[in-house]
Amino acid sequence: MNKVILMGRLTRDPEVRYSQGDNAMAIARYTLAVDRRFNRNNNDENSADFIGCVAFGKSAEFAERYLHKGTKIVATGRIQTGSYVNKDGVKVYTTDVVVEDQEFAESKNSAASNDGGYNGGGYNSAPARPQPAAATDGFMNIPDGIDEVVDSLFSGCYTLTEIVIPKSVTTVSRYSFENCQCMKRYYFLPDSPPELTTTGTFLGLPKDCKFYVPKGRLDVYQTAESWSNYASYMVEMEGDVP
Repeated sequence: MNKVILMGRLTRDPEVRYSQGDNAMAIARYTLAVDRRFNRNNNDENSADFIGCVAFGKSAEFAERYLHKGTKIVATGRIQTGSYVNKDGVKVYTTDVVVEDQEFAESKNSAASNDGGYNGGGYNSAPARPQPAAATDGFMNIPDGIDEVVDSLFSGCYTLTEIVIPKSVTTVSRYSFENCQCMKRYYFLPDSPPELTTTGTFLGLPKDCKFYVPKGRLDVYQTAESWSNYASYMVEMEGDVP
């Protein structure tokens, strides 16, 4: 069996490229700084391993949109080895973790106070940047500036209970929130309902889930194409998102 589970912080923003051809595929590379459990020198200085990770397709698109330097995640995947000949004619052997699943590993409050990379003796703290935060408290805040929630992005995410959809989102794609069985609250901030590309976007929606929409826009959401299917879930927001 070849299976790897890592928890750590990104040392820098992911490097993303797209393959050529008619069916271009995203490829994302990033390095995780993973704390070592035991310190050989028995002192208080932190030490870490720096592990190269690569993600493909939808996983790479997720990394491009939502992961940044300092983001703490849990990544699962498999080890892949390879080799290449460098410009000096020397054969170089490589080891990467091919990421199959990645989830946020800190609460929104923790994410707000951690935006640094590993500095050799610990993690830097810096003012927060807007980034999604979801894990132990089940809350995620998609950063403003994202215009699309891509296909199957949160499909089967059982840890997610609340999510904020920012004003910049114009499209929520196929099966984005399929079988999010613990979801309690969606907060939709756009004044105009984003386009739903299929009725399966919220497939498996829990009966007690609520869709919070901007004040004065309830009727607009309830009568919009595709959104009318969820009219009974909708509630008008009275104030700011918690």
